[in-house]
Amino acid sequence: MKLAPAIGDWRLSLSEKLDRVFGDNEAVKCALAANLSYFHDDPATLWWMFFAMAQGSYLQTGGRYVQGGSQRLSSALARAIRTAGGEVLVRRTVSHIALDARGQVDAVTHTARDGSDPQQVECRRVVGNAAPETLAALMPAPAAEKLKASYARQTPSASLFALTLGLSKPPREFGIEVYSTQLLPRDMKRLSDYAAGAALLAEEPGERMPPMSIVDYAAIDSGVPAPPYVLSVLGPDRLSNWDGSSTEAYRAKRGRWQAAIIRYLDSLYPGLADSVVATSFNSALSVRQYLNAPHGAVYGFAPAPQRSTHPIPRRSPRTVVPGLFLASAYAGFGGYSGVVQSAGVCADMILREP
Repeated sequence: MKLAPAIGDWRLSLSEKLDRVFGDNEAVKCALAANLSYFHDDPATLWWMFFAMAQGSYLQTGGRYVQGGSQRLSSALARAIRTAGGEVLVRRTVSHIALDARGQVDAVTHTARDGSDPQQVECRRVVGNAAPETLAALMPAPAAEKLKASYARQTPSASLFALTLGLSKPPREFGIEVYSTQLLPRDMKRLSDYAAGAALLAEEPGERMPPMSIVDYAAIDSGVPAPPYVLSVLGPDRLSNWDGSSTEAYRAKRGRWQAAIIRYLDSLYPGLADSVVATSFNSALSVRQYLNAPHGAVYGFAPAPQRSTHPIPRRSPRTVVPGLFLASAYAGFGGYSGVVQSAGVCADMILREP
């Protein structure tokens, strides 16, 4: 009911809504949507209502961080499963999802990472956190085609690059004084220019830089051991920016971009480059390779403007394959909160079933 006054703007993109309200005042638009990469990479294709709800919550109640890092949450969940009598297996890969004669999920086969030691687990339900097209590849053809067809109109979300720096000194000594800082490019004059940043890493690094979000874990009681002090730099990226056919060429280009971004940060925060003692650079290609995320998508499906006035977008943990559920960004919206919320909805849905 709280959304009722916004029904008239239901189908608008973020760009359309901000144009209506602020006209040509681009400075206000850029300030309000400076952290755009937390949601998407293009204001023209981002659903205004999603941005309003997500950004409004972020501004009203702030962010939350799992003290000690996300691994602590994973470990806590694993302990809860074992305490309840369940079993947790790691370093295993699902190779097949079997269905019975009625098309109901029937069993899962998993192997060691090298494909050896296949083991089968009979089950009535499977909860997947992978993309639907990744899950479809594990099923018999009829079910696979049915599953893929049900998501045919959905487009993949944006991707990101992530440069993690280990510093010998706290970031505040270089002028980074808060947990989250947004850096908009010097040549960015309009909010619509943000979208160009996603394709920038296709080129060789030069004077132009993409939008960036800097996260300083030393600025809060994060529980992350230090030193080195962890500084995370995120920005929009695309899988098409990287050619993975030559590992050597890919690593070399990635190294050039890493060096260029560090130089850029040092120009804003003098002395930062000299304090870097460790680095890790992950691109959209890294996301696809290590997370098995098609297209390098980090937020599941894109939060595109809705073409109907249905109050809730038709995404659900339940799939068209009986017994197959999603507990991921693909079941709702992306981001940490969106994934956790989708998992909660998925659990409630399953527990209500007979």
